[in-house]
Amino acid sequence: VTQFWLAESYYRNSQFQRSVDINLNLALRNNNFKGNKEYSTSFYNLAYGYFKLGNFEQAEVWFQRYLNLPRGEILYLDEARTRLGDCQFMQRKYEQAIENFSLVNANNTALKNYAVYQTSIALGLKGDESGKAEMLKSLIAGGVGNSLYPEVLYELGRTLILTGDNNGAEFYLKELSERFQNSHYYPKALLELGLIGLNKGEENKAIEYYKSILTTNPQSPEAQ
Repeated sequence: VTQFWLAESYYRNSQFQRSVDINLNLALRNNNFKGNKEYSTSFYNLAYGYFKLGNFEQAEVWFQRYLNLPRGEILYLDEARTRLGDCQFMQRKYEQAIENFSLVNANNTALKNYAVYQTSIALGLKGDESGKAEMLKSLIAGGVGNSLYPEVLYELGRTLILTGDNNGAEFYLKELSERFQNSHYYPKALLELGLIGLNKGEENKAIEYYKSILTTNPQSPEAQ
């Protein structure tokens, strides 16, 4: 058990490789450790260590092994499903990622909102822009926290532009520009609103949006 907590300490100190090395030994080679209640969690911690190292292939393997344990031994079910989906997403296994994101419990609001958002992005990467837009709209309708809301509004606006719905895009991007002026998505929204203005032949409105970027966020990439 001391090794388990040593691995945890290394992880919290961002020494992820050392944490992985210890947890891998506990999971595979330390037969005496298997009788401890921390044994199943060592799988989860090992998976997270690989995840932090950017080794998504091995992280996927160990999150899956963790989820294959008897349900009573799984303390972090929704977290593991979410990170498994992330691992698959990062490897462009979008169908598998979408499936695992769909399994996250709706009662776990923050994780579920994140899972729905990641699902929408995966749909877009698969070329299903209409499906992505509908997923983002459902996320807004169901309520989403302010930490994720600006990003959702921005992605929805951009997606609606791609589908030719400039009016719908303008509606959501205006909400973003009016409610979240301290967000780094604010100048991005203004840039997209300017493009919509140009698309609609409203050059003066577009100019005003571009001027706003230069005034409020002169150092942003959008201002360059």
